[in-house]
Amino acid sequence: MFSAFINSVIVDVLVSVLIKEKGKDGIENAKQRISRHLRLARSSDKQAGLVEALEEVLECDIEEPRLFARFAVSNISDDPLVDAYWDIFDLWSLLLNKDFEKLKAWNRPWLVNAMNAEKFKGGKRSVYHGRRNQLIANSAIADTDFSSIFATRSQYDDFIGRSSKPDQVVPQIANLVSPLPWIDAAQNEKTDFISFPVWPIEIFTELMTPRELSLLDKMLDRRVNEIDAYTPLDSSLESLITEKVKWQMASHNVTVKRHHRKASYSPKADTISMPHRHQFTSAVRFYSTWLHELAHSTKGFLERDTSYCSRSDEQLYSIEEVIAETSALLGVKRLQAEAQSLGIDDSEIDACFDDAIEQSEEYMSLWASRIGDAFDVLVECQYKNQLFKSMIKDVFSCHLALSTGTNLGSEIMRT
Repeated sequence: MFSAFINSVIVDVLVSVLIKEKGKDGIENAKQRISRHLRLARSSDKQAGLVEALEEVLECDIEEPRLFARFAVSNISDDPLVDAYWDIFDLWSLLLNKDFEKLKAWNRPWLVNAMNAEKFKGGKRSVYHGRRNQLIANSAIADTDFSSIFATRSQYDDFIGRSSKPDQVVPQIANLVSPLPWIDAAQNEKTDFISFPVWPIEIFTELMTPRELSLLDKMLDRRVNEIDAYTPLDSSLESLITEKVKWQMASHNVTVKRHHRKASYSPKADTISMPHRHQFTSAVRFYSTWLHELAHSTKGFLERDTSYCSRSDEQLYSIEEVIAETSALLGVKRLQAEAQSLGIDDSEIDACFDDAIEQSEEYMSLWASRIGDAFDVLVECQYKNQLFKSMIKDVFSCHLALSTGTNLGSEIMRT
């Protein structure tokens, strides 16, 4: 399991090398932070296995920052969550360093095409609760053809029992967590967390009954319908975006007003203001801007991490902009994949999406100049490890809501 201590080390490395510093200064800063963690690990029997990994990172002579960061985090832990952290920090690094050529080529299908992770179950849908569980489950199936439908321990035992090799062991792909409320001796309510293993359901298809195979087909069809609820009127990018925006407006149950000059979201009125489509130079620019404001509008029903409440207004603004802009960029990447799957002309796709990335460059340059100092505060503030961990989970959960039009598989309800 991804412990709080390992989380702290991983975030320190990624912030130091990819966000806070550039070049060798980032590596030097990361090694200083690792040295502090190493002293703590040596003093704790629980971290004995981590000592050697940290020593290897300190002794490595890799000079290229990104290669060093990748080696360091992979050496510290092989948990799928490490790759999830890396991919999102990598995206942030490209944005903050304005490396827009690499940004155009960046693609992490498990993240871009994320779906609600759920149990293999008939009847009422059973989507896993918790932003962390959704992040772990989706990242665990990266680089595979598995859906994010999973078998539980009891189902695993049942399937293996039907096998001609009942003694075989199929390692779980991930461990998810579940809250365990309890009352202490002083009658105080407390919560612990217990972990439980899950397996991709596709591993067991050859062992399934016809009824189970039919159930799986229905579950897969439901997921397809969840994201294909909009149908372009013709095979053009303009039509795809028009229909997708209509679907998002309906599924998010959000009020939209036209504003002739600017796009914005009003939390008090729970209303998005958007200029007309013709005021944008391309449909993708319009869609990118729409996603940014729609991402802001998820703040109410998704309930951002409670740890933010102690942050200053300037920090809260910075956090929300990072979440919204990252979610918008992931949404544009997803739209690009959808356009290609529909056979929309490649030249039209390339031109429009390059245009959208250029808009991101313009916006992010403005954004960086506006809140660069605030971001510096975020990477230096207390409890930054918790902050970045929370931001990653909030980015993922926001992107999931924008992509599926649901709140963990349920209808989006606005207060």
